[in-house]
Amino acid sequence: MRRASYSRHGIDHDTLTRWRKSVGVDDEHGPDAATAMELRGRTGLAAYGAAFSRVIVDDPDAFHAVIYHRPLSILSAHCELSTPRTTERSDDIIRAQPAPIVMVGSHRLDGRLRVTQSGVQRQYGEGQLVVMSIEHAFVDECPSVCDTTLLLVPSDMLTHELFDAATSFLPAVADSPLGRATATFIRRFVCDAAVRGLPVTAADELAVIDLIRSAIGHHAHDSHRMENNALFVIEAVRELIDERFSDPHFTADSIAEVLQLSRRHLYRHLESIGETPAAMISARRLRYARELLAVDEQLGLDEVASRSGFSSTATLRNRFRAEFGMTPGAFRGAMRRGVAGRG
Repeated sequence: MRRASYSRHGIDHDTLTRWRKSVGVDDEHGPDAATAMELRGRTGLAAYGAAFSRVIVDDPDAFHAVIYHRPLSILSAHCELSTPRTTERSDDIIRAQPAPIVMVGSHRLDGRLRVTQSGVQRQYGEGQLVVMSIEHAFVDECPSVCDTTLLLVPSDMLTHELFDAATSFLPAVADSPLGRATATFIRRFVCDAAVRGLPVTAADELAVIDLIRSAIGHHAHDSHRMENNALFVIEAVRELIDERFSDPHFTADSIAEVLQLSRRHLYRHLESIGETPAAMISARRLRYARELLAVDEQLGLDEVASRSGFSSTATLRNRFRAEFGMTPGAFRGAMRRGVAGRG
């Protein structure tokens, strides 16, 4: 993953472009897409900090956050990119602004997210599931530009699981296979709901809540649940491929490692949709290569192969011909003449 960066002017253009692509800003939108809220500088920092006791940043003038937030019938979907910050929610503000909410989601960042709550500090890496009640005081430290996707869940929807867990936040979930798959599924759900504005029914929300309940309440049995829940494995695989296909070293083994599944169980889940991890990775790379060929005639084939995740131009050429019945060069020629197929 390329390093996200920012300056005194806010988050840099390349980082914003990559993030917008990853969350679907430029995709076709449904009728309920949230409007982006962009917060900058001291004024933006004051607005961002309204729900917290305090927000600490190195340079208030450099603060920058882009937020998509969509209330649903039960949940709220929240997608955000922000510069480094430390947020605090104290007992005083909890009394003044009670919010019986559990935040469930994940973060993508350089480094580790540090959360201190109930006298305990935990650190979370990229893609790990974080579950935290904001009815309890906390300090949340994000040391770099942070890509956050969260669902805000009413506490009463998770009362039983929170009582059983006997803790304000649940670090045991983070490294479990079901926890990671849940984090991946929630990211896709939040982006689809808040950014793309796709329709979400109450039944959809209840299904997601059931998944969260499973991750919180039954993490001791995560391996069994993961091995027997193809839906969430398939969604996790698709999300990982969308995020990492351009890395030529990304393989089926990479997917199995992230999801903490054996290759055998990974392949077994994908059999239900008639796919293999290798075929799905190759198809995604080919789709992107074809997009590049169509929009940039000046881009050399070596560069197309590199950006698409192919290890060599020859591999791209052979896979392209096998899939589309023509070479990349022939495809470009057909595009110029306006006769290239859409297959």
